[in-house]
Amino acid sequence: EPAVRRRTTPAADVEEGHLSTLLAPLAHISFRVRNRQLEFDTESETFTNSDEANGYLGRAYREPWVLPSVA
Repeated sequence: EPAVRRRTTPAADVEEGHLSTLLAPLAHISFRVRNRQLEFDTESETFTNSDEANGYLGRAYREPWVLPSVA
């Protein structure tokens, strides 16, 4: 029975899942920008030394399917 139905804490927290799967996309972005050494700020989850790499962190959505930006 899922934790949602039981109203209990799930086995893996969402943030833990996010952090454990983050390395694969970051490696892919590094490959896309020709394997340059990138510096990643974990607080803002952006690259501090590459605007090109930051461009791969998201995507453009077509209306009406948009992802709201978080301030």
